[in-house]
Amino acid sequence: GAWLQGFVVSTLNNYCTNRMELRKTEETIDELSALYESIRQSNVLTADQASLLPPLPPKPSPNASAKETGELNSDTPAMKDAASTSTATENGGALNIQLTPIADLECLVQTLARIENSLVNDLQPGMVKFRKRLTELDPVTEKPRYGPKSQARVERVLQLYDFLCWQHLTANNKQTSKESGTDEPSPSSLMFRELHQRYQEQLQETKREQALEEQAERLRRQKLQRQQQEQEARHQALKEQQAAKRAAEEEAAAERLAQQAEAARQMRRAQEEARRQAERDWLDAIPKGPDGVRHYLEVLKEATATDPAAHTKAVQSLCTIFEQIHRHPEEVNFRKIRKNHPRFHQDIGRHNGGIELLVAAGFRPTMLSAAAADPTSGNSSDGNDESPTIACLISKEPNLEQDMDGWTAWYDLNKATLEILQKEIQKIKR
Repeated sequence: GAWLQGFVVSTLNNYCTNRMELRKTEETIDELSALYESIRQSNVLTADQASLLPPLPPKPSPNASAKETGELNSDTPAMKDAASTSTATENGGALNIQLTPIADLECLVQTLARIENSLVNDLQPGMVKFRKRLTELDPVTEKPRYGPKSQARVERVLQLYDFLCWQHLTANNKQTSKESGTDEPSPSSLMFRELHQRYQEQLQETKREQALEEQAERLRRQKLQRQQQEQEARHQALKEQQAAKRAAEEEAAAERLAQQAEAARQMRRAQEEARRQAERDWLDAIPKGPDGVRHYLEVLKEATATDPAAHTKAVQSLCTIFEQIHRHPEEVNFRKIRKNHPRFHQDIGRHNGGIELLVAAGFRPTMLSAAAADPTSGNSSDGNDESPTIACLISKEPNLEQDMDGWTAWYDLNKATLEILQKEIQKIKR
């Protein structure tokens, strides 16, 4: 009982597996047949080429009265249950073709490759098994392994397979040519091979055209790059020329400014030299020493003859100057007078003979910086030669240690001048 049950279960499993394999193969064959029909009806083929493709072989009429006997006896309960639960149709696998549009040669070649790959790699092993089982008998019942309906379906599958192999593969595959029962390639397979070659030629031509286009584009980019480089070089050369021109103009302008500045300096030097020469001539014309002091005191008296108060103020201011020098000969500020000082100008400088008297007493005209002329003003010299200078009168004290005679003469002249001025004040008071 257990052995029989196991045998029945194993047989039933084999039966279901075979039916599923057959159904799957039918679906694949139907798909390939639909692709074949799409090729036949494609606009890519000419009328002559389409005439080389015969239609699919007609389906043989099924024997409606035959019963499927299969590997197992269909009268057994297990076989009856399997037959009642199977969803497969026993109509021989009729085609329900849905055509795939083929728009160009590339699509056609790809469809051919798909059909050929499926025939060789997917279906060929199963077809060998189906052919073998058609000739075998069941070892138990000694009847054919397929019942009439299944056998008709298998024969239909083999018929379509051989047809497709004959149309597609016999020109390229000796094995499928042998299985299809002929050694001669079919006209359609030769045509397909020619289409494939033409497609390969088109691919090569397309690649050559693309290579030429890429080369042309590369040359165009190189030319454009050269043009850009040349334009940049011209632009750079123009910039350099403009920069050189600006530099030359700036250099020329700087040269002109330098010449103008030099001319101005020369003019200032000439003017300064003329001033100094005039000053030297003026100084040389002034008698020095006590006699010169007395002479210019008389000149000052004549200049202020109409204004006794101005005369008195001038003599007193001069006396104050020399009294400070006599008391503090080492103090530089007492021996330095700004000619533009308002008080000095009001008391002494504006009168004829006033400045000349100071020169006769040892003062000399000197140009000093603002800081040197007036240390209390807060101005400082930064070493700039162009800094403003102030005209001053300075009585320079000789170095006592190095020039004793010169210092004695200087001191005696200051003392003598002070005495002359003091006598003049006494005369005024009387």
